[in-house]
Amino acid sequence: MPEADEEVFAFIDYQPRRVYHAMVAHMDSKIGEMVSLLRHQGMYDTTLIAFSADNGGPIEQAANNYPLRGGKHTNWEGGIRVNAFLSGGYLPATQRGTVSTSLMALWDWYATLASAAGLPADALIDHRAAAAGLPPIDSVDQWPHLSGQVAAPPRLELPLGSCAAAGASTNADIFCQGSAPGPTVVEGLIAHINGTTWKLLLGRITRNCTTTSVFPEADQRPPCPTGDCGEDGCLFNLDADETESVDLRPAAASGASGGGGGDLTPGVDLGEVLEELRRWTSPERARPP
Repeated sequence: MPEADEEVFAFIDYQPRRVYHAMVAHMDSKIGEMVSLLRHQGMYDTTLIAFSADNGGPIEQAANNYPLRGGKHTNWEGGIRVNAFLSGGYLPATQRGTVSTSLMALWDWYATLASAAGLPADALIDHRAAAAGLPPIDSVDQWPHLSGQVAAPPRLELPLGSCAAAGASTNADIFCQGSAPGPTVVEGLIAHINGTTWKLLLGRITRNCTTTSVFPEADQRPPCPTGDCGEDGCLFNLDADETESVDLRPAAASGASGGGGGDLTPGVDLGEVLEELRRWTSPERARPP
């Protein structure tokens, strides 16, 4: 990044935050140059531009996910709920300027962009994996929904990966790459049930805190302990509580249908759904007997 970009934000005293602003501004400038070039070459009208963050910001450094809880390397909303947008002349005019709050995973772009490009659904089938008894690729085609052809959102549940139960020395949710011990396993679930978006988290989860709107000035850094949802888990209604401040699991456990949602998610036991997801995503499935 050119030093001149950082100098634009010299009024920000906290150096990590100043660099963060400069990086975003630099990226925005380069994207603008790309869009201008597409227009100049007469390619913009047939171009679909997809932009998405990969995870929430690292609050221990210079990011701010306010008002969401937690940040990068966690399954709190601050770690997994990110901004994304579609643009370009290929996007139908009726969808430009609209906002979607439907459930979507980063890996859904694979099937979505393939669909937008006109590839048939069977082109994405992993036949070798199917022959080995493995589940299909978990990439949902969102293009009919995002392009306005279909009103109903196609994804109704989203498993959340973690290293917490896979031998991690800290027994907490950590980054599951590089030198991190153990493979990724399912330790959480977001599910849209009867018009409500529920979230179930299990185990210990780091960065259990929310920031302020002016974070991360040096005097605004809150203590960030590790949360413990245990084996029974924490249950949140994301539609009413995006900050994950009210754990509804105690109320759910007292419901007529027992744990996993109780009366809050009638007809659906989130614990059972999560266990099924664990079975077909288990790292043990690919190991020889």
